[in-house]
Amino acid sequence: MKQSGALQSLAENASRAQVIARSLGALSEVGELNEWAEDLKDPFKVVVLGEFNRGKTSVLNALFGIRTLPVGVLPTTSVITVLRYAREPYVRVFYNEGSPEELPWSKDAMEQYIGSEADLSRISFVDVGYPHPLLETGAVFVDTPGVSDLNKQRVEVTYHYVPRADAVLFLLDSTTPVTQSEMDFLQTTVMQADVSRLLFLANFIDLLEVEERGDAVRLAGRRIRESVGENCDVIAISAKEAQSGGSDEGTGFASLERWLLETINRSQHSEERVDRFRSRLLSIVNRLRGIVEDRLRLSTLKQDQLQLEVSRLSHVFEERLKKVQRLAIWLRDREEELLAMTAKSMDCLRETMEEEILDQLQNYGGRDFRQAVGQVPLTVKRRLKMWVDSRTPVLQKLFHQVNCGLTDALGREFHTEVPLLRLGAVSIDKQAGAIEMTVPPEFASAQIKAGAIAGLAMVAAQAVGFAMFPLIGLVGLPFLQDKLLKGSTERDKQTLIPGVRAALCASHDAFRSSVLDSIRVQFQALGAAAEEQYRRLAEAEVHAARGEIVARSVLDDQWTSFQQPKYAEILDELQGIISRVQGAEGAVSHEFRI
Repeated sequence: MKQSGALQSLAENASRAQVIARSLGALSEVGELNEWAEDLKDPFKVVVLGEFNRGKTSVLNALFGIRTLPVGVLPTTSVITVLRYAREPYVRVFYNEGSPEELPWSKDAMEQYIGSEADLSRISFVDVGYPHPLLETGAVFVDTPGVSDLNKQRVEVTYHYVPRADAVLFLLDSTTPVTQSEMDFLQTTVMQADVSRLLFLANFIDLLEVEERGDAVRLAGRRIRESVGENCDVIAISAKEAQSGGSDEGTGFASLERWLLETINRSQHSEERVDRFRSRLLSIVNRLRGIVEDRLRLSTLKQDQLQLEVSRLSHVFEERLKKVQRLAIWLRDREEELLAMTAKSMDCLRETMEEEILDQLQNYGGRDFRQAVGQVPLTVKRRLKMWVDSRTPVLQKLFHQVNCGLTDALGREFHTEVPLLRLGAVSIDKQAGAIEMTVPPEFASAQIKAGAIAGLAMVAAQAVGFAMFPLIGLVGLPFLQDKLLKGSTERDKQTLIPGVRAALCASHDAFRSSVLDSIRVQFQALGAAAEEQYRRLAEAEVHAARGEIVARSVLDDQWTSFQQPKYAEILDELQGIISRVQGAEGAVSHEFRI
């Protein structure tokens, strides 16, 4: 790719700025300048963003006809995945150290290096080449981990890529209103990065009725407008239907491809490209200038000025404490997600269990109906125990991940390692195990019904805990036997089955309420512990800053007289770079094309 004179001028100034950044020990700016130079080689970069489980990778699979990028219910994209054009498909893993590794083109290989089990400490990014007309335009697509992922490293690489985007595709869930954490991310990260080309994709429209889809798009647009203060394009899509062979128009992918092609074509003008790279370079150089100005200012502070700095720390501390609300908002969103996931699982349990039990009773054709009734408590016990055994470890793992997410957020905020929050033990299974069944009053008068419902109640109360007590036998069986001997099986079914159904509903509702309440209690404990830890860290930060200011006050005049000329010289050079970068538009070549 041939560079215009303006871009070449910017590259030369960026190289000089990098020398200054190294001399100042500004490692973050050194890294950003390296990335700036790397991005100059890519014609057009599209970054795909969104919270986890919004279907980012599925959209790319559908867009390019690929079925090998890993997808799943839990977060699956762990490392940055860069898709670019290639005549033959390939996969290369780039490590933080060492040479890249070529992988076979297979889903298993990609799962190992891109999926949730990938070693983030070793892998820098994964480069995927694929033959597709959209990629042949020169566009490069970047698949990122979810912005609300609980893993610190995955979130940081996503945040890091936003300022490098020429365009952003932001995935939403059309079945769920735009969350507060999504709005916060838009305000604090995407809009701050001045991304000029931003498209929102409302995925999962296949889960909505046709007449509901327009309302979902309008609601998403209104929430986005409230967040960013301007109208943005929203396209409703279904990655699932697109991958299943649905029409591009029906799935929304035709509109998506048109938007991408128009955006890529508009970008292929040197003026726009120079503007983007100039803006990024100016941002980095201005931060370097700020570093030098701070050091120059601090090197000349007198004792009274240092005391003013100490006084100002009280205001800084109060401003710090206001930010703790962001943790509460994030935690509330995670609580709602976990409650919804758990409630859905429990409702499915109820439907399956009720259908299985009532079908067994309704279709029973033998004479010993007592034997069929006797199997009901065992079925309830088995199904509830299976749910508890399978879901309790999952819930405990998710609580642990939320705890890790909170401590990682605290660590990033205060630039320190924060241990996991210590919480009191809240046992979901034991909470649920305390349930006691209430016999519906309309069935309490019949001996046979009371016996069966009491048996169900005892099983429902015991099955949800890890300590399983022996099953108590049903009462009233002699009465039932007498009726059976008289040939009253069908009449007994009509009498008993409504009671069984009511007992199942009541026991499940109590079980469901207890489990969800225990989840809420755990989140309350997490929130309180996080707020307390945040306050402690803020106090420690202010204390350390006060000590640093006081220590700085003992710098002698000799050190100050040595540093001032050095910083003043660097400041002049940075100002020269800024002036040259701001004037780079005069060298734009209109012959430049990607």
